[in-house]
Amino acid sequence: SDTFFRHRLVEPDKCDPLQALVTLGRADCLHSTYFPNEAAYLCSYVARLCKKHSNSDDTRWKIVRIYAFNVSVFIRATVRSILDKAKLKEFWTIWEPDVIRELEQGKKEGRLFLQLLNSGTNGEVQNATEVSIEKDDSLDYTTSPSQTENDETDPTNIVAV
Repeated sequence: SDTFFRHRLVEPDKCDPLQALVTLGRADCLHSTYFPNEAAYLCSYVARLCKKHSNSDDTRWKIVRIYAFNVSVFIRATVRSILDKAKLKEFWTIWEPDVIRELEQGKKEGRLFLQLLNSGTNGEVQNATEVSIEKDDSLDYTTSPSQTENDETDPTNIVAV
């Protein structure tokens, strides 16, 4: 049962980064207990919050965005392992274009953050547009698994940052 994870969502105007992380934690738990639709809903909710704060100087929202991307990868991997192909194709439609763009931004920022950590730079994550992403490395939340059996662009083959 998912009743343990059901809580009222914080209103978007009142949600801070910590509350967004708690919501993503719930999404992570829900996908682990085979409630992928609910998990995807919560992940999408947080992605939209991140978009709302994308012009903020608050680095915490960038961290939330990175975690949202990682949770989306875990959700898609779980879904791929438990749903048949017909239901899986339907599930891919749950990710709306604005959410996908925000999750892709989280991926870019995560990679930039890793580059900064590996280079020994003590600076903050500044502008993720500096990271180039190859064509085959973009997220595809809409492709059915039958089209991507051995395809590196398969959404469940994307590794979390």
